[in-house]
Amino acid sequence: MADRLHQLLDEIVAIGKRQGKNQKALARAAGMDEATLSRAKKRGDMYYSSLESLCSAIGMRITLVPDNTVADKVRKGELFE
Repeated sequence: MADRLHQLLDEIVAIGKRQGKNQKALARAAGMDEATLSRAKKRGDMYYSSLESLCSAIGMRITLVPDNTVADKVRKGELFE
């Protein structure tokens, strides 16, 4: 789980950079301290509300998607197994 959060936070920071926000500006836009974001990246853990605020600061939102979609099953020929 921590690895996934590390990847997600790295992606959020990268998107922020493409928008011209360094990590400090991104954290500030999310209503948090840069140290809080740094600690979350190191620990691989943070509150959902903080993650949601970071996503909002880059114009994104958290969405659930199926792990194995119907389309994937069709492509693999596994739909009716």
